[in-house]
Amino acid sequence: MTHFCLFAEPLHAILIFKDLIPILGKMTRSTFGNSNMQKYCLHSLVRLISSLKSSDAPEKLKILIDMNLVSLVGACLKNEDGELVSWAIFLIQEFVTRDVARTEFANVRGIAKILVDSISHPSSGVDSFMPRVTLRTLKCLSIKNDLFQSDLIKAGILKKAIPVS
Repeated sequence: MTHFCLFAEPLHAILIFKDLIPILGKMTRSTFGNSNMQKYCLHSLVRLISSLKSSDAPEKLKILIDMNLVSLVGACLKNEDGELVSWAIFLIQEFVTRDVARTEFANVRGIAKILVDSISHPSSGVDSFMPRVTLRTLKCLSIKNDLFQSDLIKAGILKKAIPVS
């Protein structure tokens, strides 16, 4: 039911005030292994976090970091469910574009290769937002991070991002 309430944007402020973000963080953790529930939780988190004021976002995102959500979202990236992977990428973007936990996400094992591979994944069609979201996420993760930039090159970012005819 909560998931459907999030489609009504006027309710976002109320749900944020009622501390739904930490509740969704706990639900995401407690439903680990249940792809469908995790999809709903990550989708809900993305909807709420994207509606946060830029001044409020770091505090709310820090709560999720304290719940060790970085490793959990990193694990979601390795799931076979493409939709779950997409919501995990959207959530990572919400963190790293606000410069929260950028280093922690960059240190998730294999994240550079997973994100690079997702750029040309069949579920990332031409009409999809996913390639742009993924590239924006990669850009933020690589800022002032030479090791991550090196991992990107090893993962073949140039071949994926620059079409060769």
